[in-house]
Amino acid sequence: MKEDIAIDALREVKEVFDKHGIEFWLDCGTLLGAVRDEKIIPWDGDIDIGSWDTQISKIYAASQGLRDRGFKVSVRDWEGRTFILTENCGIDVYLYRLIDNAATMKWLINKKMMVGQILDYLHRVTSEQRRVVVGSNMPVSVTKILYKIVNTLSPHLRRRLADVIWLLYEKTGCVIHLSIPDHYFNKLSKIRFYGMEFKVPAETEEYLVYRYGENWKIPNRDYVHYKDDGAIVKESL
Repeated sequence: MKEDIAIDALREVKEVFDKHGIEFWLDCGTLLGAVRDEKIIPWDGDIDIGSWDTQISKIYAASQGLRDRGFKVSVRDWEGRTFILTENCGIDVYLYRLIDNAATMKWLINKKMMVGQILDYLHRVTSEQRRVVVGSNMPVSVTKILYKIVNTLSPHLRRRLADVIWLLYEKTGCVIHLSIPDHYFNKLSKIRFYGMEFKVPAETEEYLVYRYGENWKIPNRDYVHYKDDGAIVKESL
């Protein structure tokens, strides 16, 4: 992920989200980079933003604003995780659900990476109309051909096909459950990042310790989010 592209994408999302009154904060790797390095981590693959699941309707409305700016955006809801992909940069929007004083979320992780990537790609094509799938290694020309094919199907048949592909994806993956004490997100403070002002958990360092451990200040290229995140409480096959 190129720094200049990521900064531009982050700025665009902030402007649109602010316009729609969406409460969000820097999260995960983006927050870590902002606090520890005062920049985006060079080997990070996307931008991470946190919000509440109650903001989902506003986020759907905001996605059109991003498209109006020239972005190709996909908004999807996966087991409590919703994210936006643009043609320039991946932007994860983690929507936490409040349950028993904990901010909870689920990740569906496909550990058979090649199979998972293909099924994920096919699910996007079959479930989203007239949107170019981004964040994949598949040539755009192939994607456009597949869209033309699936668009000949009836809406019912297309949904059925998407459901079958998603079932296969689930069968080859597992669900990672995360739980974070809600006090980290109930009180937010602000920091400057690339000349912009963003909300962050007020107990910033404590939160980073919770997610990344006591050595969070030491860069770790070998960090694997679905294995090493301190918020993981269980894994369901």
